[in-house]
Amino acid sequence: MTALEFDRDVAATPDSNGGSPVLRFEFNAEGSGQNTRIEYKLVDHMAGHSAKASVVLEGRIGRDDVLDLAESLEFGEIFNPYKAGFPDLSEKMPSSWKDSGGAVHVIQRISYTGNPAPDYLPTTDQFLASLVDYGIEA
Repeated sequence: MTALEFDRDVAATPDSNGGSPVLRFEFNAEGSGQNTRIEYKLVDHMAGHSAKASVVLEGRIGRDDVLDLAESLEFGEIFNPYKAGFPDLSEKMPSSWKDSGGAVHVIQRISYTGNPAPDYLPTTDQFLASLVDYGIEA
């Protein structure tokens, strides 16, 4: 398997009509709670390893913002954890893991939760501002 053959079924890509993107990661808009949980993982298909985690961000991400996020991410799911303010999951990989150079962090699921958000993580607004280009210039 090549680096380009990763889980495309989890990605989000624009539809063929140029409209809203088709989400390929799960978004549960039916949940309750004042905060947002984002489940993500580090995947290295060439090496055959992955590590998962979730973070709770203060505030709720709405459907329109989720669609904007999906359009802004590479293949609709790949993101840079440093840019997003999330922990890099490379330390959670097995000790036998040798980075093949094709490892990527991907979003798997966005939902709502009543769990508190830790102070060291960004708010939902800060998270979105770091990854979504809203076309606003200062």
